[in-house]
Amino acid sequence: MQSQQPPSIFPCITVNQPLGTFYVMSAAARDILEYLTVSRRGLSPAEREKVQRALDPVRQKEIAAYVTRDDATFPTSITVNADSERVFVVETTQGLVVVIGNELDEETASLAPKESILEIESGGIIRKFVRLSLNEPAAEIIDGQHRFEGL
Repeated sequence: MQSQQPPSIFPCITVNQPLGTFYVMSAAARDILEYLTVSRRGLSPAEREKVQRALDPVRQKEIAAYVTRDDATFPTSITVNADSERVFVVETTQGLVVVIGNELDEETASLAPKESILEIESGGIIRKFVRLSLNEPAAEIIDGQHRFEGL
């Protein structure tokens, strides 16, 4: 089920490296936690292919305690592998942005509640997006799972 709220949008910058192009954005943890998932390694053949080690509950608790301290220093980074069908990098007249949501075609957009649609002009066309459903993760954490869980 889609939310009546429009999707999330964040300014970003491009970083070109020999390995490829990366997009860097800044967001409050509360604004992105719902979009992230962690695939932890396990014992089955499929689980051995996953990126993250088992969660260390002690490390998670240390980070959770740290963020409540008066001397806690931020920001902290989390590296993710974004799903290209749910995370879009869009050039706008105000600059580059990351949109986390589902892109709609004209027919589907006509069926969605108007207040749930985010319209962005890009390259002379209007692109339309809606918020993801609660069980539609948009990105998988590939570095920073303990920070994610601690936050």
